[in-house]
Amino acid sequence: MNLQPYTVQGYRGAITVTPTSVILTHQRRYKEIRIYEITGVLFMKAGLLNKGYIRFSFRGGAEFKPGLLNQLTDENALLFKRKQEPGILRAKELIEYYQRGIYSLPR
Repeated sequence: MNLQPYTVQGYRGAITVTPTSVILTHQRRYKEIRIYEITGVLFMKAGLLNKGYIRFSFRGGAEFKPGLLNQLTDENALLFKRKQEPGILRAKELIEYYQRGIYSLPR
């Protein structure tokens, strides 16, 4: 598996996945979440008329509030168009791969 950072564009932002963190970039701000702190990934496929989204839950993070307006302003989520979905799915797979590597290490 390639350990280089993987970046994919979403709608009004991007996700960069490294072996140790996920960086969500929204316009001029960004948020870095350590891979080992991620407790859940919520993924919704993009449809013909609606954008998909990926949202990260983590220890100490804000609670998820459903609704389109909340999705647009949620710093722990990224919206994406249908044509961007394959890249977002690849980012999700990488995150899960890195999590398995971290949690399978002896403590």
